[in-house]
Amino acid sequence: MKMGWMFAVALTVSSATAMASSSDEIPVKEPDGKTVAVILLCNDCQNPSDKKECFEGADVGFHKGKDCGQCLIKANPKRSIDYSYDLHITGTLVNDKGEPIKDRFVKLMLPNGWGHRTKTLDKGQFHLMIGATIERKGKEPLTIDIGKHVDQQKGEKDQYFAMFMLPKNYVGCSDAAPAAPAAAPNP
Repeated sequence: MKMGWMFAVALTVSSATAMASSSDEIPVKEPDGKTVAVILLCNDCQNPSDKKECFEGADVGFHKGKDCGQCLIKANPKRSIDYSYDLHITGTLVNDKGEPIKDRFVKLMLPNGWGHRTKTLDKGQFHLMIGATIERKGKEPLTIDIGKHVDQQKGEKDQYFAMFMLPKNYVGCSDAAPAAPAAAPNP
């Protein structure tokens, strides 16, 4: 039985790695194949060829030409993500010449307002660890390798490479219902 579980974990990790190399939206799958969350990278410029249009900072960014960043947290407030394994999220950051980015902060943000961060090593690699949110099903963590990504740093105010872990059916920034207008003060 242990060998079967290890195979399922290896398959899950391999699937996540394969998807990471082709996408900025990486599913988080448990060994049974159930997708429990999505990691969304939010670091693009709206038009990558025109740096003048690029917002400063990862709090306001783009993913596939659509707004993302802190608006994702506002669009998905306090939505819980239930996963029964500790997660190790790994990856590598490089510049547009393919050279590793050293000492860059990487931050993972969650809809409940929590954030986890780490720094890249000399070869641009990073490793984040977060604990299970519900009763653990196994002692071994799941490793989600997001792959190698070009970090489009957007000026001095861009303090970190931003990732958002969201429910698998998350609401995008532009899909969120508009906020209710503030009530008029009583005279």
